[in-house]
This record gives sequence, C-alpha cells and structure tokens, in this order.
Amino acid sequence: MQRQVEAILTELLGPFRPAPEEETPEAPRVLVAVSGGIDSMCLADVFRRSRIIPFAVAHCNFQLRGEEADADEALVRSWTAKHGIPFHSIRFNTEAEARQRGVSIEMAARELRYGWFRYLCTQNGYRAVVTAHNANDNAETLLLNLLRGTGIKGMLGMSMRGSLPVGGADIPLLRPLLKVTRQEIATHAKWHNIPFREDRTNAEDVYRRNRIRNNVFPELQAINPSFVLTLLEDMERLRSVDAIADDYYLAMKECCLEGDSIDIDRLRSMPHWEYILYRILVEQGFTPAEARMAEDMLKGGRQISGTTIGCGEKVLYGAFGKLVISEPRDFWEEEASVTVDGPGTYAFGNKRIVITEEPWDATGDPKLKRGGNTLIADARALPYPFTIRGWKHGDYLRPIGLSGRKKVQDLFTDLKLSLDEKHETPILVRKDCFSDEKGSGYRDHVSAVLPYRIDAKLRVTRQTPSIIRLTIEK
Repeated sequence: MQRQVEAILTELLGPFRPAPEEETPEAPRVLVAVSGGIDSMCLADVFRRSRIIPFAVAHCNFQLRGEEADADEALVRSWTAKHGIPFHSIRFNTEAEARQRGVSIEMAARELRYGWFRYLCTQNGYRAVVTAHNANDNAETLLLNLLRGTGIKGMLGMSMRGSLPVGGADIPLLRPLLKVTRQEIATHAKWHNIPFREDRTNAEDVYRRNRIRNNVFPELQAINPSFVLTLLEDMERLRSVDAIADDYYLAMKECCLEGDSIDIDRLRSMPHWEYILYRILVEQGFTPAEARMAEDMLKGGRQISGTTIGCGEKVLYGAFGKLVISEPRDFWEEEASVTVDGPGTYAFGNKRIVITEEPWDATGDPKLKRGGNTLIADARALPYPFTIRGWKHGDYLRPIGLSGRKKVQDLFTDLKLSLDEKHETPILVRKDCFSDEKGSGYRDHVSAVLPYRIDAKLRVTRQTPSIIRLTIEK
C-alpha cells in the first residue's frame, strides 16, 4: 500500500511541492485531515514516511461521543508531537449548530469541518486539503446516491481531485486513498503497527451510510468478494461515458439555448433532447423532478404558453415556442395594488401611470385622441376611487367589438406577452354591485388592461361629456 499511495501522492501533489529555490522548503504545503481512525492515521503515516511534501495535520472534535472523542483528539495530538508535525485542533458544539441551522448532525459536521479547513488554508498558506476517503467510502457514496435518485453525475462517486465543498472551489481537495480498500488499509496498519482508535458508532445503524456498510456490504461481498473493486471499475467506465456526454451536451446546448430562452423546435430536433433539457435545467437550479415535468410537458403536446414550472430561485415558463428561465418576481406572489382617488401620476411596479380628466368633444374621433400607450374611458362609467392591481387568474373583461367576455389570460396569449410582461401589466378594476340567489354585494370588475384593451362599458360615445385618459409613461 505504501508504494501504491506514494505513486498517487507524487502525481497529485506535484503542483504543490516547493521549488528548490524557495527560502523555506520545509514549510507545510498541504493540510491532512486526521480523525484518529484507521484510515486517516494510515494516510498521515504514509505522508510521514514518503517525505514527498511537508504537511500539517488538522483534527476536528465534534463533541458527539464525550470522552471517546477527547481520546481521539489526544491520540492525534500525541502522534503529531512525537513526529514533529504541525498540529491544529478545534472543538465544535455540533448538536447546537445543527439545531440552529435546521440541518442534520451529519450536514452540520460536514459544513463545520470544511469551513474550518478553508480558514486554516487561508491563514497558513496551505495549498490543498487531503482526506482519507477510501475505495469502500466511494462504493458507499455510489449506493447512497442511487438510493436517493441520481443522474449519471451521482454514479461517478468521488474523484481524487476535487475542491472544498464549502466557501468556493478555489482550494483543492485531494483523496489519494480512493483506490485502496478498507481491508488493505487494515493490513497496512497492522504491518506498520500504526496506532488508531475505533469509533464505536461505526457499528451502530444510526446513519444510512453505516446501515449500508454493516448490512448491505456483507451481502454484496458474499455474492462477489471483490465487489468494491468492481464498483470502482464501473465508476471509471461511467466517468469516460460522462466525458463523452459532456462534450455532446456542450455542443448541442449552444444550438438551442439563447440567453435564458430554450428554442423548443431546435431542442426537439436534436437526438437525445431529453438529456440536453435535463442538463440545462439542473444547471440552472431546477430539481430533477421539475426537469422531468418540463420533459413531460413537451412530450404530452399540452399548451405550452403560460405554463409555469418551479417555485425556487428560478421559474420556467412557456412563451410561444420557447421555454424561458426567469427569476420569480416578488409581486407575482404578493398582490400589489394602487388606489386611484383622482387625476395624478401613480406608480405601479416599474411603471408610471398618468391619469387626467378632460371635457370630450363629441364631434371628435376617440381613435385620434390616444397614443399607443394610452386608453380613454367615459368618466361617468369610471367613478373614483378605482384600483390598479396585477393580473389574477380568472380575470375577464368585455372588450369593445366583442359580443361576449374574454379572459385576460386569452388576451395576453393573443398579444404574445411573456410571463414577465403578463405580471407587469396593470389591471384597472372597479367595484360593481351584484345581486343573485346567494345575496348581494360588490365585486371586482376588470375595466381595462393597460394599455391594451378597455371594457365595453367604458366606451366613449357621442353622448360622453368628459373622459379619463390613462397613459403609461415610457
């Protein structure tokens, strides 16, 4: 194992080794994470024996196992002192952190650990972090990902070269033991009489990883004694397939994605378009389930325009032959409204609406009295106060020239408005009296969709004495 790992370390650590002309060639260059368990103690011992690169050791005490955790820390401290290796240690109140952040103990420990490693690298100039993840750990990760549901990326397992998962990708994370099995590590520890401590919780089925290790792995080993190495070979082959898929995706993505819009016809003309769509959406932050919803929508031949998918940091909506990726707008969720008490200038979203009232010349032509951003209404049919608000599903009006009523949604479709434009369109409503078998009262009546259409009840005629002019300023 020593020679195998030394060869891997020589390749992995080449960029981080000190140059001969450096003034302090013995200054630690990398940080090795050591828990006190058999894996990390063997890794630290390989580093010590190889003398490939100066290193320091970091130990986290998560204070989850009382005196046992303290004994782990004492072992690592003693070993580093014996061999003259720089040592860093820290204690975390992991349970309190997990409660405060609302995450699992495992997640809290992971974030605390890697966050501290980043701090140590920044403060001391360490150029990489090295961990003792081994072949068995990688096989466990593969099975966990498969059980959660994963794409091909989750089937690749861990790689020897990565980056710290907390705080950015600027600090390399190296895993030189990924091709070494747990059995090989145990043999190495026994042969070189390496001290280590056994974590008793490893035998408990509290965590999912432990359940796989303690219950699933023995069954797999009974079927195939070399199953860990077999899975590693499978992951290597999948890595090659993934590289080919990446090349194809990057080439095809450029043909159908323009800015934040996916051209549906171009997308669907491509072989394996479902994969391309999945990759685009997952890269944008959509969940795999949301990506499948988008795929089903395109396959099902359903109405695309106006359909919205997603409720996180991004939303996907259909708009006339395109799928548009957009940030959700606050006023989509919260009803924004403005009360108009009389003539003046009113702000709605990012628009300014100017309202004026003036006498009407009955001989004039209403079409000549308005511009592209202006509607005019009979002042008698639009008494103050009235309201300007955002569009709601179910809104309708009776446009001039149409005998029946029309849904505002259908009007938007006719106008070819995007979802952003729909939610930015001011809707003018007034309260109408009603009386039916359930009682009487007032309800909203859409009087205008600014600046596109006005309800027939507000139509200006030769008998109109005065008008209200509604103008959206550019």
